[in-house]
Amino acid sequence: MKVRVYHNGDDVFIAWKPDGFISDCRGFALLRRRNGIEETVSTWVGFEDDQATDGERRASTNWPIQKYQWTDYMANPGDALQYRVLAMVGPNKQNLRPDPGSASEWTDELTLSHEVSPGIEALFNRGIVAAQWVSRRLGVTGHDLQNTKLETVIETPGDAFRDYLAGPLGSRLFDVLASAAREQRHVYAALYELDDPQLLAALTGLGPRAHVVLANGSVRRRGTTRTPPPAPRCAGRSTCTIGCAHRAPWGTTSSSSSVITARRRAGCGPAARTGP
Repeated sequence: MKVRVYHNGDDVFIAWKPDGFISDCRGFALLRRRNGIEETVSTWVGFEDDQATDGERRASTNWPIQKYQWTDYMANPGDALQYRVLAMVGPNKQNLRPDPGSASEWTDELTLSHEVSPGIEALFNRGIVAAQWVSRRLGVTGHDLQNTKLETVIETPGDAFRDYLAGPLGSRLFDVLASAAREQRHVYAALYELDDPQLLAALTGLGPRAHVVLANGSVRRRGTTRTPPPAPRCAGRSTCTIGCAHRAPWGTTSSSSSVITARRRAGCGPAARTGP
């Protein structure tokens, strides 16, 4: 069985392809070797008539994966990881056993890291689109109530759920901006629909060493924006340098980037960030 493993420094994607037809195969169990300790990966999806509570997980030997891929969200940055895939066979779900003859070998060990190559990192936040785990985490029912609570979470710096959604990208971004403030670096940023209170505070805290170009999003009339302009929020202190690149409705800007210069004295190179 062929197995391929890919990761983004936060989650691990595993895909496999059996060598041929496997008789009585009901799905696949996924084994994980984490820092030398063997574990069975758990899944959230059972068989059609299984009774389960919301968010329940069971070992993939019990609830086998009924497709040829899986994303392991339970791995942690820094883990040394290997994976092995076992076909679970049997006449029915009550009588399943692994089929050693079709099992894969252990994959090569990888270390879950954001470093792509020396000096270059790839970091991501965590999406919330159509995610059941977000609904469960919010702890409220009803679409309007969920939207209201989620908006409150996102607008509240220091909220634990907000920090989780920001993911490794959020943590690293604010570490870099704090470092730029301490070391008196200049920050040049082109940002899309800037309205995050924590990011606004970090940029305005840099004063005139923050050089920001703002872009708007999907609007119907020229000169309008979906978010309130951040410039007035700098009033009463050394302001950041702000420019505007409002192109909608003829075109929109949908990504952000920033460059952080070396400090005034020699000894440290520039940092750069780009992303949607």
